[in-house]
Parts: sequence; structure tokens; C-alpha cells
Amino acid sequence: MALSAEEQYLAESCYGYGRWDADYYFIGQEQGMGNDGYEKETKTRHEACVELQDEGLCDCYKFHKEIGVNCWHEVISRTGRVKPQGTWKYLIVILMAFKRDQDALSNLDCRAKYQETRFGMADPKLGETCVIELAGLSSKDLKSSRERNNKRPDEDQELLREILARRVKKISAKKQNPKFVVMYGFSEENKKYWATIAGTDVRFGVPKKVGHTVFLADRHPLYTGYDYWIQMGENMRTEFERND
Repeated sequence: MALSAEEQYLAESCYGYGRWDADYYFIGQEQGMGNDGYEKETKTRHEACVELQDEGLCDCYKFHKEIGVNCWHEVISRTGRVKPQGTWKYLIVILMAFKRDQDALSNLDCRAKYQETRFGMADPKLGETCVIELAGLSSKDLKSSRERNNKRPDEDQELLREILARRVKKISAKKQNPKFVVMYGFSEENKKYWATIAGTDVRFGVPKKVGHTVFLADRHPLYTGYDYWIQMGENMRTEFERND
């Protein structure tokens, strides 16, 4: 399976959502994927990214509207709120715990409203998050991603590794002293990338302040529950307020 022009563009140029000058960073392994199949989704995402991206970032709402995924930003009449996205709902909990926003932590409607109107938004009046991925290609899960990439010619696998190294370098250079950087998907494969972004070795589940920024490398949010991430957000805030 050779790398297509659309795949190479996404791998090189599609980082995720929000603003590079955001106060809060969330960095995952790769984007998730819907049910339309890899080839169709790659084409749709490529077209949206070409249309919307600015220095590799898109507005979260506009991107999903462009690819026809409206459920994360359209209010459901039955509930009066948007459907919480599986990963984002935990990331928002981390953020609210860090900000000590008890109203949002105790109220699903508040968190859903944040997802609908602010999470990953590019508008400087609304956007305070940078929600990005190590890899620019999307996949159902990491197993599917590895299987797909293992079928590629050796030269394409090498190209993807080179692109990944460039992405890590760009992420490291573009962040502008955010208050925190949460890097999720902790594995031996990712450990070196998280260390490069943090500028130091990182320990699993242990917030570490470097300069004015707290870095946390941890498991994928789906592997645990709300209480864990509330505690992590609180631990990050304590570390952020620590005097060097």
C-alpha cells in the first residue's frame, strides 16, 4: 500500500485543531476515524484540511462541519446538549480540574457547552486549547494503523518516520509557554517523542514543570475514568503553582 498524495499531505500538514499560542495543549497519537472507510475519509479530511488549515491547524467546529461530522457540535433536542466525544470529554475534565472550575466538573451541561463552543476553536476570543496529534493520518485504532503502515513499501514507512520526526520538532518549536501540555498514549514508542516535546525525560502519570509549563505523559483517556483525570488535573495545578 503506497502512500498517496492525499496521505502525504495529511501526514505533513494536518496537526489538529485550535491555536499554536494556546494556554492548554493536548497531544495524542493520531486522529480517530468514522465509518466511511479509510480511503473515503482520507479524501474528505484532505479536502477539509486544504480548505481550512492555517499553519497546520483547523478550527475544530469548521473542520467537522466540512467533513460532515456534526454530532459533536449540534445540540440534541432530547438532551439539550451536544453528544460528548469519547476522548474530548476526558480532556475537558482535565482542563476544568486544572482551572478549578467546580461548576463545570459537577455539571455535564457546562462541559458539553465547552465542547460545543470552545474546544479546539481557532477564534482568539474563544480558543484556549491546541488539540493535536503526533501523526496526521486517521485510524480506527492503533492496531489498524500499525497493520496498514506495515503493508506499505519500506521507503514509505521510512518517509512516515521522517515526517513524524519533523512534526515533533515543529510542535516543540510552535508551543509558546502554555500552562500545560498533556501527552496521552504512553508507550516505549512514544516516550522519546514526549521527551523531545517536553525538553526532558517524563515519567508516566507524573506532572513535571519545565520553565512555566507543566508536562504530563499518561495513558489514553479512554483507559480510565473521570476521577482519575480530575486528580491528574489537580496534580498538574499543584505542580504549576510550585515555586522553583
